[in-house]
Amino acid sequence: SHLARVFRQLLEDLPEDGPTPDDLVDLRRVLYGLHAILRLHFAQEEEAYAWLSSGEESVSVP
Repeated sequence: SHLARVFRQLLEDLPEDGPTPDDLVDLRRVLYGLHAILRLHFAQEEEAYAWLSSGEESVSVP
């Protein structure tokens, strides 16, 4: 994913003496984005598993 690559690059570019305030802003921004994507992914998985365990038939959306 793009955000994972950005996060990895931000980590690789951190100075030896630790992150600057601007680095922390960038890292936090990317982490919030990754968190949102993961929450959506897990919510979709839970919805799919709930549907599978319910035994209901699939309804196609036009």
